[in-house]
Amino acid sequence: MTELVVGTRKGLFVLEGDPSAGFDGFQEDALKHFAQVLDMLDARGMRAVVVVFDQEEVASPGNFHFEALDGRHEVMRRNYLVSLGEFLRRFGERPTVIGWDLFNEAYNSLGADGHLPGPPHADPISPSYPDAVVHAWLVDMYRTAKTSAPAARFTVSDSTELYWNPSPDLAKYDDVVDFYDIHVYDDHPIYPSWSGELHKPYIVGEAGASTAGAHDENQAMNSQAVSYLLEHAGGAGVSLVLAQGQTFSADRSRLTPTGSAVASFLSAGPRSSGQAQHVNPLEAVTYAIVSAARRVKRGLGL
Repeated sequence: MTELVVGTRKGLFVLEGDPSAGFDGFQEDALKHFAQVLDMLDARGMRAVVVVFDQEEVASPGNFHFEALDGRHEVMRRNYLVSLGEFLRRFGERPTVIGWDLFNEAYNSLGADGHLPGPPHADPISPSYPDAVVHAWLVDMYRTAKTSAPAARFTVSDSTELYWNPSPDLAKYDDVVDFYDIHVYDDHPIYPSWSGELHKPYIVGEAGASTAGAHDENQAMNSQAVSYLLEHAGGAGVSLVLAQGQTFSADRSRLTPTGSAVASFLSAGPRSSGQAQHVNPLEAVTYAIVSAARRVKRGLGL
C-alpha cells in the first residue's frame, strides 16, 4: 500500500522572548499543537517531511532572523542551535517524520543564489550572505541535529543549484545532508542525470510549474508539470516527490487538475518498469506523493 507523505513549509517553532537574549524555551502551546498534528498523521497512516527554519518574512515573524549570521549577534546564533537541539531531542526520531529539512532553500533565502532583494523590501528578501557564511551555518545546524537525533535523516532544500546548474557545486551540500531535497519549478521539466552525479539519495521536495508569472498557480500548467515529475521519477532515481499546488477546490468538494494528477498517479500504483532500484532513502515508504502545505503554521493552529 502506498503511504501518503505530507510536506510542510515555512518553519516550525517560535521561541519565547527576545532572540538576542539567552534562550528561555519554546512556546509550549505551539509544540503541543505540533505533537497533535503528528498524532493525527499517525492515526491516518501518513508520514511527514518537515521544515525547521525558513527565511525571514515580515508577515511571519517567527521565522529565522537574518542578523543571527551577521557576525555581530553570536548569542542569537547560539540560541538557534540550542533550540534546534532541544527540539530534535524531543521530536527528531519520531517515526512520523521521515525527513527533516533544516533550512528551506538556504542558499536562496540566506545567500545570493535566488537573486532576492535585500531588506528592507517587500517579501521575499535575502541578506545575500556569501556561500561560506551560509555553509558554515548549515554545518553547525547539521552537527547539532545529528548529535540530538542520530537516527533521523536531515537535508537542506535547494531550488537552483541541483536542478538548473548542469555542473552543480555539491560542496555546498555534501557534508550537511543525508539526502538531497531538490525543488523543481519548471513549466516543461526534464530530469537531469542525477544518478551519475549525486552520491546520496534524492527527492523532489517541491514539484510544480514555474513560479515566474505565478504559473505554479495556474492549474492547467501546474498539473502538467506535476504529472511529468511524478510519472518519470522512478526512471530518474527519485525516491519521493512532493507535489506543489492546490489539490482541492475551495469547498473541498472536488479535486483540482493538480489533485487529479496526483490521484491518477496514486491509483496506478508503483511502476514495475523505470522504478528506482535502490532502497528508499528514508526507509519508510515504497513510493509516496503529497500536496505540500505552504504554511505549516496554519496547520498547527498558530
